[in-house]
Amino acid sequence: MRRYRDRTLAERDERDRAATEFVLRMSAPQTGSVATEVDSLGVAEPGPYRMLCATVAHRDPAAAAGALRELVAQLSDAPTPIATDGDQAFALIPDRPDLLDRLRAAHPTVAACDPNATLAVGISTASGLADLPDARIRATHARRAAHTLRSGVTAAEDLATLHELLAGVPEPIRDAYRTRVLGPLLEQDDSHAALRATLIAFLDHNGSWTRTAEALYLHVNTVHYRIERIERLTGRDLSRLDDRIDLRAALMAAGA
Repeated sequence: MRRYRDRTLAERDERDRAATEFVLRMSAPQTGSVATEVDSLGVAEPGPYRMLCATVAHRDPAAAAGALRELVAQLSDAPTPIATDGDQAFALIPDRPDLLDRLRAAHPTVAACDPNATLAVGISTASGLADLPDARIRATHARRAAHTLRSGVTAAEDLATLHELLAGVPEPIRDAYRTRVLGPLLEQDDSHAALRATLIAFLDHNGSWTRTAEALYLHVNTVHYRIERIERLTGRDLSRLDDRIDLRAALMAAGA
């Protein structure tokens, strides 16, 4: 019995290694070789497929692989190889209409196995073999969004707002963008905090001076003065839609 179990685990590990090599080569695949490898991984051609990406925050990659294996086991009885790349684990499985709902239903049970960590899962659709490299990128972006939004499971195809889109951008890039766009407005003193509050209210009220003043209990002239200061500090013109969008995105990146 023990020899059988050891052989089964060895076979599973070998499939996982093959899957990992496949995922790592996915940045520039040759269609023919991809077809052969996908077939060897037990995924039916010609698709569509679902690419799953998972991480467990503050845990080693083995935790992500184990959690993803448990999730996939809820979706299919067939053994599914799990690939790892850094702290991420990937799985490629055939698509089915209820897959996303079943994945979201299974997530709380698997996540509860380690309540002190955060299991984030991103999922994307690949229409066929040629779409697999892009599907990996989309699944990774969705996984970051799931972590930032604490949504558990996020599908790349469901990202429909600027807030959700930004949530999937790597944190160092969000930080750099926020710092570049907001600049001095990020300084932690009362004066700059008042400017940030005024900017948020101004954007929330679609650039209405009167409604911004009413919301902040300020005189309209005070709002004008603060907005002029914001424009000088940021180099943005708040009468322009593009500049308003840039500032809104930066505030979202800052968590406002």
